[in-house]
Amino acid sequence: MSVPGGRLIALSLSALLAAVPANTLACTPVPPPPSPESQQAWESDEQFAARVMAHNLEQQFNSDLLKARVSGYQEGYEAGLWELAPVVVLAEVIEKGETALDSSRFGAMPQVTLKVVKVARGSPSDNRFTITYAGIGSCGPVGMVSVAQGNVGDIFALFARTSDLGMQSVIAGYARREAKSARTRQLFEN
Repeated sequence: MSVPGGRLIALSLSALLAAVPANTLACTPVPPPPSPESQQAWESDEQFAARVMAHNLEQQFNSDLLKARVSGYQEGYEAGLWELAPVVVLAEVIEKGETALDSSRFGAMPQVTLKVVKVARGSPSDNRFTITYAGIGSCGPVGMVSVAQGNVGDIFALFARTSDLGMQSVIAGYARREAKSARTRQLFEN
């Protein structure tokens, strides 16, 4: 099968991006959209304005499409968590503090203590546990970032791989405003 070189690269890049989780790409700066060319000598002011408007509508459409893809990815990921995670809980931040995960490079890191307020699945071994960043990557903190940055009283839906809740077992966590799947949103309601 013969595929032109440029098309092969585009297909390879598309396959790579499809395989990479959306949050991995979050720190990659998005280049500004290309602006329409300057008004051409043959264009009237109205024609140029129409071309600029069409360009802006296309950019907005592409932005909305990307947002929908990311949202769809997260909803599918949450659905997968509901199928696979043996422990699902709602937990409330009861204490907020700091830890020196890598203080030589980044200073103190946020750390929260949570208390299980509702069990949807499984049997957590302890009602209280601590979450902080899992580490610092080239783009900033990694791990349960939104949970670690939570404030006292914030509630999170947490999915864990074991009943020993904590940094080693929690796979994902969502605040009510971050939850995309109906099942996760419902967990906050009931």
